[in-house]
Amino acid sequence: MKTLVTVLTLAVALTLGPAVQAHNFRGENELSGGLGGQVGMHDSPGGGLFAAEYGYRLSQITWLNLELDMAFGGGRDCFVDRAGFVTCDRFGGEALDLIAGAKWKFVTRNEHLVPYLKVGGGLAFLFFPGPDNDAIAPIVRVGGGLKYFVLPNLGVGGEMSAAFGPGIYSCGPGCSTGDLYAAWNIMGGVEFNF
Repeated sequence: MKTLVTVLTLAVALTLGPAVQAHNFRGENELSGGLGGQVGMHDSPGGGLFAAEYGYRLSQITWLNLELDMAFGGGRDCFVDRAGFVTCDRFGGEALDLIAGAKWKFVTRNEHLVPYLKVGGGLAFLFFPGPDNDAIAPIVRVGGGLKYFVLPNLGVGGEMSAAFGPGIYSCGPGCSTGDLYAAWNIMGGVEFNF
């Protein structure tokens, strides 16, 4: 928690300080990739995380953001509870998220540092062990991060995000139920601008 507060304080200080020069992006497109982890909350899948992202510049700070995330659980710790519903630990199951939204990249005093916020919506496809245990959830994702551009068109950094929405879970043949889908993501990655 202390690290999160430090990172957020640094991002706010860099954003609100007097800007010397904004980062000069080399093109209108960007590709990003990241590796990290997803913690599923409320019986949602979690585990390792791979993310791929495409961005298109719409204005000085606004970018269209399209994202594909794949979470792969390290275990298969799922069981059927007394009510007949499948319950998994926070590192079980797999997920595939398709997200579209916006990203805002802010100006800082150091042109190499680019903090950003992003908001999007889409679908999460959830896969649990065993037959008739899958789910789908319309989700909203909010997050932010910081990239450091080591070259004019290549940045490295990290981000944190949270996704949540109503999930439609299968609970066996011919059975479905509604429940909350929620997950917390943290990852590091690279960004290429062209």
